Amino acid sequence: MKKINLFLSFIALLFITVSCNKSDDPNAPVNYEQQQTLAKNYAFIQDVYGDIFDLLCRASDDSVLMASGNANIGGAVVSYTPSTHLYTFIFPSSGSFEANLNGDFRNLGTVANITFNNYTVGGNPITGNIKITNTGVQGFKSSNTIGPIISFTDSIYNATITKGGEVINVNALFHIDWMMGDTTIITDDQYKFSGNINGVVSPYKSFSAVIQTGHEVIVNTISPYIQSGLINALMRTPNSDNNAAIETNVQIEFLSIASSYYVKITTPDGIIQVPQ
Repeated sequence: MKKINLFLSFIALLFITVSCNKSDDPNAPVNYEQQQTLAKNYAFIQDVYGDIFDLLCRASDDSVLMASGNANIGGAVVSYTPSTHLYTFIFPSSGSFEANLNGDFRNLGTVANITFNNYTVGGNPITGNIKITNTGVQGFKSSNTIGPIISFTDSIYNATITKGGEVINVNALFHIDWMMGDTTIITDDQYKFSGNINGVVSPYKSFSAVIQTGHEVIVNTISPYIQSGLINALMRTPNSDNNAAIETNVQIEFLSIASSYYVKITTPDGIIQVPQ
């Protein structure tokens, strides 16, 4: 399975990329290869982040899992304990995570608390907690499908990712709209993400990003690509001479052009566009 959690690896990639590219010498060349790596990996990790939510949606509506307590869903071995609404998603090569619910995931007010067990993304250990809350119907579909749009809040707290010998402390709050596919059992779901994420290594090395209102990140489970979205980020990295913080604004945009998908990344040094 290509995806299963978090958006967190992007933080480490952005720390490394901006730290390497930023120089006290304004005439120093920009390392665009690292920026391309950042853009491609960000697209991958944002897709990965959406998948943990999609897996929980699919598991909560899987008839085999409900009947037997075990099923294979999206490449994961999933077990379910009805009395405690406990879902366990196991990935042999990368650990597991558990989702403990207080009721049906589709019902207003249901809370899913997610924890990790020796879980890694790309070999990078991830710890912490995720809390997903069903906030009810927030609107109605306007496309060819009919019915309500179910919404959730998704908070990441006390989380860490270890990358390149550094521990990055992460907190985030997202709003998710389940736009399509909630009434079918096939993999045709679409989710819309908005919100913000913050990561801190030290007082001089931190990161914050906001998904811009009106340009939310759109993810379809039938596609390996992010459909659209615009993220504004601010990086604070240390100056090599006096350890003061250097601030760099980065904008990442996901584009769909003639059935092809791209990531455009804009920094003070220039603009590049690469395939997802």
